[in-house]
Amino acid sequence: MNPRPLVVLEEVRIPTPCHADWDRMAGDNRSRFCDSCAKHVHDLKGYTRAEIAALFAAEEPPCVILTKTAAGRVRTADDPPWRGWWKPARFFVLVWAMAAYVSGSGCSTQGKPAPAMGEPVPLKATDPPAKSPQE
Repeated sequence: MNPRPLVVLEEVRIPTPCHADWDRMAGDNRSRFCDSCAKHVHDLKGYTRAEIAALFAAEEPPCVILTKTAAGRVRTADDPPWRGWWKPARFFVLVWAMAAYVSGSGCSTQGKPAPAMGEPVPLKATDPPAKSPQE
């Protein structure tokens, strides 16, 4: 008996995917029985990588459902919950940083406290005199 090579999940290809509906199969979230092909179908999201290696070590290749991330990784039960959170979050970090930069770059009190609400703001010597609305 030849030993089977180690399975690299990211290289697993399903040449002829089954069109049976997973939701209509009897079983749990890890494995369900398909009436049309009379085999157990395994959802790899419910298995750890060690359990998946044991599944693929069997004589006959298993029927599987796999979900890939945007990065191309196969989602498994032992993936950390935070994996992949940074890509969507970095957009919001960038927007927050730009908003902080824009809101802080235009206002400079040059070491003086800001006037309280309703107090008149003194003009700088370089500011042109204010025109009255009647002029």
